Amino acid sequence: MKNAVAEVFQRCVASLAGNEGSVLRPDPIQTTTISNTPAHTVLVWGSHQGKTDPLAVILMTIPSISIDDAAILEFIVRRARAHKVPYFVTWNLRDAMLWLTPKSGIPSTRDAIARLRDYEDIYEISTSGNQVITEPIKLKVLERGRDILFDLERLLKDEALELVQIDATYFVGRLLDAVHILLPTVANSLQHRLETDGGFRYEMGDWAIKQGIAGSHTDPQFSISLARQIIYRLLGKILFYQSLRRIARQLPKL
Repeated sequence: MKNAVAEVFQRCVASLAGNEGSVLRPDPIQTTTISNTPAHTVLVWGSHQGKTDPLAVILMTIPSISIDDAAILEFIVRRARAHKVPYFVTWNLRDAMLWLTPKSGIPSTRDAIARLRDYEDIYEISTSGNQVITEPIKLKVLERGRDILFDLERLLKDEALELVQIDATYFVGRLLDAVHILLPTVANSLQHRLETDGGFRYEMGDWAIKQGIAGSHTDPQFSISLARQIIYRLLGKILFYQSLRRIARQLPKL
């Protein structure tokens, strides 16, 4: 079984290295022992928009060891943090899991680490450890490897595995909910400022005319109309920025 694991992992990494059109590139395989268990790891680099950065560490071990084994997770999290990769994979031929690398200070336990994808088990592989892995089964495992690499490429380009098509009615409803939540606070703050700050009152009056909003600073409804316009503009800027970040990933998170 140990030889089968090493062979399949080498074939998976070799297929990635031999794909000239791929945006992913592997480092050489490293082999180690974790609690007397053989484990093979590879660092995967991702190239996107002219930049190449460490993307993920993939670890493969024998099927008799769980992919969320405490020693395995402690080892792979330590290595993922050392390479500063956002993702890592634990894989034992039969099972595979794609994880989000936890920030420093978060425990390296299965309950504390975010799981991005739990891949379907390959039930032809036994957890006993004494099974002979035939070529058809190896091909299934290699197909699973292609699924993992595809997901890593999606994360590299989109920072998400699934780009959900949001229902327009639901989306508009969520925006309106946000407006209703923010409106009282913003309106009250505006009303207070309009009553106490003459310079601000003049500037807002001029801006209100340009927006087609009529009223007096003594009328609370005037502040509500201004606040609603301000909130719409703020939400529009946030949505635009988040959409732009899908393409220009060098932009910082809000």
